[in-house]
Order: sequence, then structure tokens, then C-alpha cells
Amino acid sequence: MFIPNYAMQGFKSQIYRYINKFKIMKKLLISLIFIMFAINSSAKIFVPDGTRGYKLRNDISESLSTFGICKSLGYEKAMFYSLMDLDNKSDISQVCFKIFTEEIICVFTNDNVQEITEQDVTKFLKDKDYDFNREYGTYDRESDLSNGIKSGTLKIKFLADVMKFDYDSTEADTMIISEKFGYKLYFKSGILYKFESADGLNKWAREWKELYPSKYNMYYEKADQYWRGNKDKILNDINIQAKSWASIPSDFMKNMYLFEDESGYINYKIIMVTFKEKINLREFKDITYGKYKYVGEKTINNSIVYTYDYQYWLFNFSKDGYLISTKLKNN
Repeated sequence: MFIPNYAMQGFKSQIYRYINKFKIMKKLLISLIFIMFAINSSAKIFVPDGTRGYKLRNDISESLSTFGICKSLGYEKAMFYSLMDLDNKSDISQVCFKIFTEEIICVFTNDNVQEITEQDVTKFLKDKDYDFNREYGTYDRESDLSNGIKSGTLKIKFLADVMKFDYDSTEADTMIISEKFGYKLYFKSGILYKFESADGLNKWAREWKELYPSKYNMYYEKADQYWRGNKDKILNDINIQAKSWASIPSDFMKNMYLFEDESGYINYKIIMVTFKEKINLREFKDITYGKYKYVGEKTINNSIVYTYDYQYWLFNFSKDGYLISTKLKNN
């Protein structure tokens, strides 16, 4: 596919501006979320009553933060996630769930609400287009596991309940595999101290598999064609591409079509390499699946440089196989 030169001019400088903008926006978002979690004035708190209904908890101070309220109900920070009404169009302002589940812990409402029903909550979730895997995806899951490890608050009994696995209560030091969520969980004295992928996928690749299965399958098939069934190599490539995809600033995603081949495949790793990430010659040859072209060698500053052509870029490698620079090809 031909890309006009004007469409690609200043590509690297644009990328850096997008990254800085993204970091600033991320900090602002984190600050906003902190404020929303810290302030719950003029709110009422309802909890499940065990009969598919909800009861008002007058014994909990409504001036507490979301974290404080959930802690008073027996849940530390890493043990729940929330869905909030950012539009202020509902009597329900926030719903808190146990991690790894759709089980509701509590519901926040406006102060004028006297009672809520299961139908009220169901309508709220429907209006917010609540989807478990989208609202509580891999990134959130692994963040909660990591935070739980730091705080030492995730006990085997609780995780067995929410992640749906069996365990021997007499073994306090053990490793459990959560088949449902694809993690190996390591416990010491009954408390989680480490976790790792059980299926070989990182959190970004697992997100592809759960939310974008057609994308996952395309990248799997592409890698499989090159690695001829070597599962470890295939999964490693998917992990690399998915992580690179997640690293590209959201504002730049609208330009991704410029890098698609006829099948819709985009080499996200190469995009990241052109402006940020390091790569050696062996990695370059493998991640391009042999689609590169060797251009030739030249001497720059008394050093031999080897140039390769891939898609719209020229890649210059040193004699010892490390990437020195990239350059847009002349159209």
C-alpha cells in the first residue's frame, strides 16, 4: 500500500507529543477517580439482603470514602471494583462488586432514595452497558492481585470463593491454578504472595483473547505460519504484539490504518521500535516473519552499518546486531 509522504512527515515528533499528552491525561484521570472515591456526601448505602433484595445500612457513615465504606463491610481495597454513574442520570451513583465476580457488595444512591430493588440495580447496569469482562478486564484483575500481594490482604479462602477453585484447607503453603482466569497463584501461610500466567499469555494478550478474539486469532495464525506450531514462540509473539498495541497512545490509534497490510495485520512492535523501543537484528528478523529486505551495508563514522527494509521504514543495525536508527523511506 502506498502512503503519501505528507501523511508520514513528522511521524516521530507527533508520537512524542501524543505520549506526553497521554501521560498528562492519565494523571488527571487518576486525580478525578481519587476525588470520586474519596467523597460520598449525601449518599445512602444499600447492601444485598440475601433474598435478591437490598437493605439500607444506617450504621455506616455516609461521609466515609468508598474504600472506607467497603472496608467497614469487610473488603479491603484489592477486594472490590466499582461501576460509577459519571453522568449523574440515575438515583444509583455507584455499585461495588467482589473482584473476579459480578457479585454485588453494596450500592450507593442519592440521599433522597428510600429503597431500591433488584430491578432498579439491573436497570442501572443495563443503562451503563455493564459487561463483566470489559468493566473488569485483565489489567484490573492483575492490578488487584498485585495490590493484594503488597497489602497482604488476599487470603486463599477469599480467592477460592471469587475465582472458583478448590483447595486443601490444611495446606497453608501451596500453589493453586485458577483454570477459569488462567493464573498460577502462590500462597504462604494462606496469603497470596505471587501469581503468574498459567496459559503463557500476558495481561494484554489475554485481553485480546477475551475482548477481541478475532484479533487474537489473526495474530496467532500469523505467528503459527512462521513458527510452525512452536507454541512457546507463538505465544511470545502474541505477547509482544499485544503489549506494543497497549503502549501506543490512544490518540494515535486513528492512524493505525496506515500500517495495515491487505489482511488487516499491523505489526505493532515495529511501530513502537520506530520511535521508542530497542530491538536487535535477530528479534527484528523474527518479529517481521522474514518479510524484510536486506538493502546493503555502508560506513558511517568509521563503523559498518547494515540496512534493512521493512514496510515503510529503513532500519540501520550495527555490526554487532543492535538497532542504531530508523528512517522513513522516500516515496
